[in-house]
Amino acid sequence: MSENSPMRELRQELGLSMREFAQALGCSYAALSACELGHYTGIPATWRDSLESLGEDYESLHEAQRAWRRRQGANAAAGGR
Repeated sequence: MSENSPMRELRQELGLSMREFAQALGCSYAALSACELGHYTGIPATWRDSLESLGEDYESLHEAQRAWRRRQGANAAAGGR
């Protein structure tokens, strides 16, 4: 089983549903879902202000999301190992 994305972990730590977190970020449920699933390279810059208003460091979270996505790609390339 693969690890959760940093965005999903943050949402869960905040105790928010996907709909609530999407609303807090000012994005759609679908956009948040795509980000949590790794369909985006990182975290959209348009979410920076909202994340920072929640007390999060956008740059650190963005880099953590990108690193997680690279690991997911490496796992897939290695046959899921």
